[in-house]
Amino acid sequence: MYQGVATAQYVTVVGSGINSCRKWLSDRRTHSDWHQTGQWINGFYTGVQAGLVGKVNFRKVDSSALWGYVDKYCAANPLKEIHDASNQLLLYLKEDNNR
Repeated sequence: MYQGVATAQYVTVVGSGINSCRKWLSDRRTHSDWHQTGQWINGFYTGVQAGLVGKVNFRKVDSSALWGYVDKYCAANPLKEIHDASNQLLLYLKEDNNR
C-alpha cells in the first residue's frame, strides 16, 4: 500500500508505477521500453491534478519536464520506485512551494 500526495488514504499502485528507478534509468539510457513508464508518469500527474481541482494547484509542465525530474530523482534514489518519484514530483510542482 502507498500513501500519496493526493489523499491521506492508502492506495495500491499498479502498472509501471511499481518499476524501480534503476529500471527507469537503464531503459532511458538504452532507449528501450521507457515510454510506457513515461506515460504512467503523465497519467499520474494528470489524474492527481484532476482529483484535486479547486484544492491544490500544480504548476503546468510538459512531459519532458516531468521525465527530467524523474531522471534526477531516480539517479539519486535508484532503489525507489516510479510512484515515489512521481509523488515527489507533485510535491515539487505544488504552486504554493514558491519554487
